[in-house]
Amino acid sequence: MKNYISKNKDSKKKGFTLIEMLVSVAIFSIVLLVALGAILTIIDANRKAQTLTSVMNNLNFAFDSITRTIKTGVDPEISSDIITVDAIDLTQNDFVRRKISFTRDEDEDGNGRIVRQIDGGEYVPITAPEVNITKLSFDLIGASDPPSDVTGPFDQPRTLVSVEGIVTIGQGIESTFQIQTTISQRRLNIAGEEAPEI
Repeated sequence: MKNYISKNKDSKKKGFTLIEMLVSVAIFSIVLLVALGAILTIIDANRKAQTLTSVMNNLNFAFDSITRTIKTGVDPEISSDIITVDAIDLTQNDFVRRKISFTRDEDEDGNGRIVRQIDGGEYVPITAPEVNITKLSFDLIGASDPPSDVTGPFDQPRTLVSVEGIVTIGQGIESTFQIQTTISQRRLNIAGEEAPEI
C-alpha cells in the first residue's frame, strides 16, 4: 500500500493542468498580437519613409535640372512665371544651345507639376505625381547687359527660384515644403555677347 501511494503522489507532480495550459496559451497569444501589431506598424512606417524619400529625390532632381539649366545657360527671360534660357540640353550629345523653358501647370486631376519645354516643343512633366506644386516663381535680379556707361556698374544677373508644394503619401499623409534658391550664371557678364561659333 505504501508503494502505491508514493507512485500516485509522483504522478500528480508531473505535467500541467488544463487551466494552466489555457492561461499560458492566452498570455502567449496576447504577447504575440502586441508584437505583431508593432512589427506591422514599423513595416508601414518604413514603407512610407521610403516613398517620401523617393518623392523628395524626384523633387530634388527636378529642382537640380532647373538650377543646372539656368546656371549653364545664357540670357534668361522671365514672363508670367515661365523662365526661358538658352542652354545646352544634356539629353542630347550635340552641345547646341536650345531654348529651354520651365513653368508650372496642372495635370488632369488639378495637381500642380513642374514642366519643361525644349525649343517650343511639348511641355513634359519633370516632377512625380505625388508632388503637388502649388507655387513656382522666378525673379531676375541684376543687369542682363554687360557693364557700360549706359547700364552702369558690373552686376552679375541672378535668378531667384521659389517652389512651394505638398507631398502626399498613402492615405492622408501630407508634408508641405518650401524651397528657395538664387542661381547665378557661370558666364560672367563682362564680355557682352558670346563669341560666334566657328
